[in-house]
Amino acid sequence: MQCPEASTSEGDDHPYEQFLAGQRQQVLSCKAMRQSKGAKAAQTTDQVPNKVTCNSANPSRKDEVVTELRQQLSAKAEECHHLVTRLDAMEEASSKILSCQMQMQEKFIKVISIPLAGTIY
Repeated sequence: MQCPEASTSEGDDHPYEQFLAGQRQQVLSCKAMRQSKGAKAAQTTDQVPNKVTCNSANPSRKDEVVTELRQQLSAKAEECHHLVTRLDAMEEASSKILSCQMQMQEKFIKVISIPLAGTIY
């Protein structure tokens, strides 16, 4: 697996600077995503009733309550599926980042271990 940071041309910035720029961009996008999710969660909480009451004397009301509860359950199940999908994507991204970091570390060790020509020890 080749990291995008590892393949640079002569005209590009230093690979570590590119890596840091990518990290900064990722932090900003994650921050914006968290803020939008917070706003969406607050909006969703306001829309969903906190308590559903059922009067045993009215069977049609029971059916309405059951239907409403099933709809809420369906919405929550869909939300859970969406969260699991996002978690899988984050785990995949995390493993790619770890792989890139390991490649960078290996290249760094190779560069450090190369003795300079003409150096007397």
